[in-house]
Parts: sequence; C-alpha cells; structure tokens
Amino acid sequence: MTDGYQTLLLVDPQSWRITRRRDRRALHPDADPTPTIIESRKYDWRQIDGVYFAFASEDVDLKTGKVLERTQVKEIKVNPQIDPAIFTRLN
Repeated sequence: MTDGYQTLLLVDPQSWRITRRRDRRALHPDADPTPTIIESRKYDWRQIDGVYFAFASEDVDLKTGKVLERTQVKEIKVNPQIDPAIFTRLN
C-alpha cells in the first residue's frame, strides 16, 4: 500500500472467497506494540440475501500457533431500515 503496509490475502480456489489474511502488526498496539505475523481465518460461511458471509473467524499468531482471539457472528441483516434520528447528537 502507499504507506508501506503490506497484507497477504489468501483466496480459496474453489469458492473464490478470501478465507485468510496475513499481516505483520501488533494485535493490541496500545497494550503491546510488538508486531508479529497474524493470520485472520474466516469460516462458517453462510449465504444471506445472495451474498456469502463468514460467521466465524479467529486471529492466530503464526510464529507460535496461539489463537489470539475468536469472533462468532450470531446474525447478519443486509440493508436494514434504520431510523435517521440515531445519527443526530443528543442535547
């Protein structure tokens, strides 16, 4: 990228989905700024309104194999109706 940051995207050759991403970065830079190579893995793909979404992911330190964090999505709504009032400032 123009700022020198690099990322590697791994594509599943059968589904053409980006299933993994590798970055050299700190997981939580404010707590520990030491960079490491982190692989984000996406799985549990489900089709919602004709589009596939990963309902689960995990970040893994490739050097140690340690799972750093996991995410599980419970529900995805595509283009839900939102009341514009939620974007106004409270007085």
